[in-house]
This record gives sequence, C-alpha cells and structure tokens, in this order.
Amino acid sequence: NGLPDALFRAYVALKALFFWRMSWHCSLQLARVIIKKKPPLLALTRYQRRRRPAAVISLLNSPNISLMLARLAGSFSSRLIVTVHNTLSISASTATSKWKRSIPDLMRCLHRFADKVVAVSTGVARDLVDEVGLPASSVEVVYNPVVRPEIEDLAAEPVDHAWFSNKTCPVLIVASKLKPQKDLPMLLRAFQQVREQRPGRLLVLGEGPDSGSLEQLAVELGISADVQFAGFVQNPFAYYRRADLFVMS
Repeated sequence: NGLPDALFRAYVALKALFFWRMSWHCSLQLARVIIKKKPPLLALTRYQRRRRPAAVISLLNSPNISLMLARLAGSFSSRLIVTVHNTLSISASTATSKWKRSIPDLMRCLHRFADKVVAVSTGVARDLVDEVGLPASSVEVVYNPVVRPEIEDLAAEPVDHAWFSNKTCPVLIVASKLKPQKDLPMLLRAFQQVREQRPGRLLVLGEGPDSGSLEQLAVELGISADVQFAGFVQNPFAYYRRADLFVMS
C-alpha cells in the first residue's frame, strides 16, 4: 500500500494548497503536515466508504487532524465530531516539539471540516474561542463521564500500603502525570503549608519526566518524610476510597 498511500497524500496536499476557502498560510501548513506526518488518509477514506458510519468521533490531536484532512479530501461523508481535551494554547506554548506547537494553528485552519468541535470543559471551550480562534458557534461543551459500574468493585479491592493499614493521620492523594503542565511543585508547596499547621501525608500516584525534580523539591521543603511517590498504579480507585482527600493542582 506504500505507493497508493503516498499518491493519495500527494493529492490531498495539492487540494489543501489550492482550496479556495483557505489562506495561503493554512494551505502551506496543511500540505507540510500531510507530507511530513503522513496521516493515514487513504485508510480512513477506505474505511468510511466501506462501513458508512453515521458519525465518527475522534479524541486526540493526531486523529482529530487526520480525520479533518480526510474530510478535506472530499470523500468523507460521515458526520465528524472532534473532541479537545486540553487547553491547546497552553499546551502548545510549553511544548518542545514543533508538531505540538502547531496544533492550535492546525485546528484554526481545519475546524470548518468538522461538524462540531467538542470541548471537555468550559475552560477548554473558552481557550478554543479566545486563544485558538474558533467561532463560538462551532464549539460545544460535553463533560467527561467518570462513573462506570465496575468502579465500585475496583474501589473495594484491598490496598497494601502502610499509610492505610496503620493510619495515624489524614492521607491526601493526587493522581497525575509528573510533568510541568500539572504544576505539582505548587501542590508540594501547598502541602508544606498544611504540614506547618497539622499532621498529614501526601501520596502521589503517577510517573513522568519530573519525578526526580519533584522528589528533590520535597526534600528541600522538608516534607519528604510525609510525601511518597508511588509511581503508576493499576487500580487508583482503591486508593481514592481510602484517602481522606483528593487534591489536584
């Protein structure tokens, strides 16, 4: 399929370059993404023609952009709904890759090819309108569902952790990827202020590139004895049930 894929991408890139309702800046950007990122446009188009889904919902930046580019190709007739889970202007401003920094621009160029853009919070919706530049009429807010029937069973599972089996003070818990966007240094500094007033412990679930610097900060703040970085946990619900407070920075 290498040659058909490449030929179809070239066709879509040319269509982007000469699409009459698009600025030259957008056209160049989209053509560059089609050639360099090689989205699976032919596979998406073939699937849509074969299955004829009434609607397609995409969840992340790459699928969002790939599907809107397939719509640009003119052969994707299913209703297309793209969902945005992040404040794109902020995530782009702190991104290290050129691809991630280009996402707001690409969304601005492509949003017309989606039937609806769904944001998972009012904050994300405001960012899409005020910072990314999407028209408010194209954005709807639909919150993430959080409760599944099996969560009750998962929460009831045992937890082998000394802070819960021999509880001597309140346990606070956070579940997060350890990266700059989550602002866990602020959480550690807030916990330091709590510890100045009363006993408590902070259990951090998750892993990420900032783990080393966060552990070092806990030492510098004098709270390392009451902060534990537990890493990735397969079943966080059992921890949530036993904690006194869930915190989020």
